[in-house]
Amino acid sequence: MVNVVDAFTKAFGRAPTEKEVGDMMRLKIEQDKRRMEQKKQAAVADVKLPTSKIYKKPRKPRTKKAEQAYPNKMSARAHMINRMLVIQLMPDDIAFVMGLSRTFVDAEIDKWKLPREPRTGSKPFGLK
Repeated sequence: MVNVVDAFTKAFGRAPTEKEVGDMMRLKIEQDKRRMEQKKQAAVADVKLPTSKIYKKPRKPRTKKAEQAYPNKMSARAHMINRMLVIQLMPDDIAFVMGLSRTFVDAEIDKWKLPREPRTGSKPFGLK
């Protein structure tokens, strides 16, 4: 009650009447009730948050995948297979050296239409 009287005195520069003190006390009780209800709702909302996160839609990725950004860029394995084909290794030998299956090597050859000209533009040692 002292806080109510002090607040009124600061606001209006005079002492409050009994009716004004009663009205302010009722307002304070109503505000306290609202705060308690908000706290209860917040507590209930906090309990619901973990379950709602489960059903949240995943966000869209912000960056493009490497295949979308560079659709014609060969993988490192495809470059190595290309180099080996340029020096005239057979697909069986390439699969053995790289530790891959023959079907994977064949798939890379078909996918990238290998052999191509090497990236450096020069012929490897021993070839003319």
